[in-house]
Amino acid sequence: MVLEEQYNIQAMIKAATEQGVIPLHGGNQLMNLIYVEDVAAVIINCLTNTSTTNEIINVGSDEDMTVEAIVKELTSQLPLAVKIQKMPMRTDETINFQPDLQKMKTVFPDLPKTSFQEGLRKTLSEFRVS
Repeated sequence: MVLEEQYNIQAMIKAATEQGVIPLHGGNQLMNLIYVEDVAAVIINCLTNTSTTNEIINVGSDEDMTVEAIVKELTSQLPLAVKIQKMPMRTDETINFQPDLQKMKTVFPDLPKTSFQEGLRKTLSEFRVS
């Protein structure tokens, strides 16, 4: 059995629903995830707001989470039993992915609007896993 080895929500959902297991390499790595509708709002605002023309703006959320916490939240929201397969951290693993959000917070103080838990719930409904 080949397991998805990527740390993105779609790969985790696919592994959970197709194989009943989510591989977890390490787990203490910090990630910063943001719901796609919040990203789209930033893009639309940047395309329509002349003050953001030619600006580079990192996009992210206020919620830095460990990969293990992300996997645990995912498994708690899935309506099926899923095993977490703990494995050693890979040698080329990113340990800390936390974007600098200072400019985003200044330009778009009302974003992000969607919490991780709510974004995950919406994502699962799009995958029709409920």
